[in-house]
Amino acid sequence: MLFNTNTTAYCQTYITGKTPYVTQMHIHGWSNHNGAVKPGSLQYHNWQSDSVGIDVLWWAEHHGLFEQDTLILTFDGATVDPVTLDVENIPFVNSGEPNRWKCISKQGLPTAAFSGDTLNLSLTSTSGTQLADTFSYAPRSLAGLIKDIAFVKPLASKPILQFQMNPDITDAVNTQLRIVFRLAWHYRLQEGQDVIIFEFVPAPTPGSITSNNNDSVRVQIPVTTGWQTVELDLLEASALLDHGMDNTISDFEFQLLASNTATISTDVNNFKMIPIYYVTDSIIFSEKNILEDYTNIYHTHNILGVEYSGTQHLNGYFPKSVNNNAIFEGKIFGNVTKWTDRVHNNGGLVSFNHMFGTDWTVDSDSIQNYRSDTTAAYILNTIAYKADILEVGYYKRGGSDFARHLKTWDKVTANGLFLYGNGVSDSHGDIWMDDDNLFHTYIWSSDSSDIELLSSLSFGKMYFGNYKYFQGEFYYTLGNLEMGDRGFITQTNIAPQIHLTPFPQGCKIKLTQILLDSTLQLTYLHNETLIDTAAMPLLDLTIPSFVRFGVYDSTDKPLVFGQPIIILGLQTGIEEIETSAPVQMKIFPNPVSEKLNLELNFAKAGNYSVRIYDMNSKFIEKIEEKYFYKGKYGYMTDISHLQSGSYLVEVRGFSDVVTRKFIVR
Repeated sequence: MLFNTNTTAYCQTYITGKTPYVTQMHIHGWSNHNGAVKPGSLQYHNWQSDSVGIDVLWWAEHHGLFEQDTLILTFDGATVDPVTLDVENIPFVNSGEPNRWKCISKQGLPTAAFSGDTLNLSLTSTSGTQLADTFSYAPRSLAGLIKDIAFVKPLASKPILQFQMNPDITDAVNTQLRIVFRLAWHYRLQEGQDVIIFEFVPAPTPGSITSNNNDSVRVQIPVTTGWQTVELDLLEASALLDHGMDNTISDFEFQLLASNTATISTDVNNFKMIPIYYVTDSIIFSEKNILEDYTNIYHTHNILGVEYSGTQHLNGYFPKSVNNNAIFEGKIFGNVTKWTDRVHNNGGLVSFNHMFGTDWTVDSDSIQNYRSDTTAAYILNTIAYKADILEVGYYKRGGSDFARHLKTWDKVTANGLFLYGNGVSDSHGDIWMDDDNLFHTYIWSSDSSDIELLSSLSFGKMYFGNYKYFQGEFYYTLGNLEMGDRGFITQTNIAPQIHLTPFPQGCKIKLTQILLDSTLQLTYLHNETLIDTAAMPLLDLTIPSFVRFGVYDSTDKPLVFGQPIIILGLQTGIEEIETSAPVQMKIFPNPVSEKLNLELNFAKAGNYSVRIYDMNSKFIEKIEEKYFYKGKYGYMTDISHLQSGSYLVEVRGFSDVVTRKFIVR
């Protein structure tokens, strides 16, 4: 629905001929690390997206997924709890790796003891029937279920479980010794978790491999009495499943089973999880190939990105052509901003994730307000590690509600750090469309190709909301500036125009306008002002400020939110580079004393640097250096530390150089 009467002018905007592509950003597949009850495969998420009409899945696998190393599970110094039979005090490197083997079941008469670093296990059935007693263990960490990427290996890395075993399977009819691997969830004939069962049978019973042709594989492995090395190849076994490589190890269980008063025992030690295909490029290639298959099978476009999981989590969204392991491997650089630079120089964008933390709680108002100020200060101090996007779309996250996410975004913007906001799921499985905390990002683009989506994201041509509650279009303009623009305005008093279709019955449209005044104490011209779409207000644009709109339902539940239009100043009287130049540049004010407002309009895409020099060509500082898409960018730069005098802003590309003079007074 279009409000106001100037429909012709409105229709000549960025979105003419474009469609909002519903995009699920920050979603995990192979790096699910059990962050959900149902760790989801790539297929599981594609099935969900196809069933509800999501256009794009933009994956953000943790960088550890692409850095597979051998995991050694030793029993050096381990002990057995005499009551629970848990194996405790297992050496570990970090809190996500196994520090104990939890006894999952201890039916019948089980025993567990150590001989040095060897675990001796036995089970005698107390049942006189075919109903088996079970004695089983599963590795667990300090956090509970194993969650560390070092353990939760993708099958594309060809993980081999290797260990030493001395089994005693004298009664093959009434006893079993097996290891059960639980993998990722899929939807084939129905929802289900893939399972591979390795069953050890006494030689000379021949080995075999069978499948139910849906979600399970059974491998029988002949063993003899006496010590032997066992190697279990999960990738080979998964070949019997449809897209079996599309799996990650979620858990495994070591089981002894006995019935009819039979006894079974074994000694085990020296467990290792060895990834044969540990090279980053190999894992990238495998995941991209499977995603391309799913793009063809389902109606969803899949793009592989990465989450840098250091002190601060950052997502890299970049062209599909990028296979640079320096992007996918976070450990390449000790400095996270160097990683961000690498993403930018490859035509990508970076998001600053879950600004308040990862838990899903909400604290008291006083704590939330304090956290908002400290988080905004932290983001400003770190310059958001040079990110382009801030994850704003969470109903609750890190102890803070949605209102604090919005307000913290506003504080960062008011202080001159311009980040676009998006909405995400950070899903690791489950049916995420049922999650009320879910947000999607709608990207205005001519198609769903990676390059077109990145170009639109780089100019803030996106909005975010919950697709379950809003499945429509949202956009707004303010004179010569449009949603997401950062530039100079041509008029001082303008009524905004809003495009919202279909119009949600009983919804509330709220206007926020805040001065760009470099303080955490925001100066509002409009603070969530409820507007009448039939009589849009004239906005005072004489002072640099930013304007954004949000839509709520009749109960004030958030529905959909757009990007701020940032007014750097009035265009009147601003001298600019001639239109034939490769980069048009506008500076305001000039002369300047504190903040230099800069608008750049690139005639062609490419890598450019934006720097300040003195009149003797001495380098002063860098404003930006990255890949710029064709279009308009805006910056507010603090120059209060510069001495009075004349300076140059230089924009330099591969073959183009444009400079503008400005004066500091």
